[in-house]
Amino acid sequence: MYYRTANEATTNTETTTSEEAPATSGIGNMIDAAENAADAMEQGMGGDGALLDQAEIAAPANDSELVYANGSYTKTGLYTSPAGQEEVTVSITLADDVIASATFTGNATNPGSVKNQEKFAAGYSELVVGKKIDDVALTVVNGSSLTGIGFMDALDAIKDDAKL
Repeated sequence: MYYRTANEATTNTETTTSEEAPATSGIGNMIDAAENAADAMEQGMGGDGALLDQAEIAAPANDSELVYANGSYTKTGLYTSPAGQEEVTVSITLADDVIASATFTGNATNPGSVKNQEKFAAGYSELVVGKKIDDVALTVVNGSSLTGIGFMDALDAIKDDAKL
């Protein structure tokens, strides 16, 4: 075991070895714990430190399996604004559960709703494209707080259609 006693000067770089010297300092206990962990790992690897190549290590199935079919999807989403029920259309292209492209069309007729849908349209894309579809959770985008509800409604319908 390698250790340095607490009484040694900091300029002394010599390290002493002894199998009999007890680890009395906190650092000595940490070194002992590390050596024990290394011994346990070595035994788990066949005793010679070599990785077990006969054991195949795979990622958990949930991390590597796709949840949604690749393709292009279009759905309409609904939400309620102060002017009444509003509608948006969302189209996305999925590739390996990631949104490769997205388009948004606001279908409002009320001037206030049209303005909010335009604000949403100007900023949603960077929050969606390149993201896993299950990671998208839009709320307020560019100050538009209700349009995201319609977008998410359409996205939920797309997820239902695309589910494998």
